[in-house]
Amino acid sequence: MARVYTGATIGDESATPSTHRCCAERNFLDKMMAQARREGVRKENIVTWVKRKVRHVTVFRFLQNGQLATSCPCHLCRDALIRFDLFVTYVDENNKIVQRVRATDLPEGILTSSQKAGRHIH
Repeated sequence: MARVYTGATIGDESATPSTHRCCAERNFLDKMMAQARREGVRKENIVTWVKRKVRHVTVFRFLQNGQLATSCPCHLCRDALIRFDLFVTYVDENNKIVQRVRATDLPEGILTSSQKAGRHIH
């Protein structure tokens, strides 16, 4: 089983992990929106606040043996990243690191097996 993380860089100590319920990318964005609310940002300004604070997200997945694996965002995460208009760094299917791609230019994400079965949270 692989673990997926979202953070500033690959190996970021404060990276947000994925869970069995939600991908790391959406967990990270949820965490940032919660922080904005705690800081008193008005609802209509939260997306702008997150975009200003984050700007760039790195998505990385490690296999059990510690090697990097494909970490292209899924369909739902791609939509969330587009909403915030963020730049994304990820590992493609050829194990090449793709740096600073605008979320709108990400490859069309696929649904995970849980998302296909309708068991996703978001």
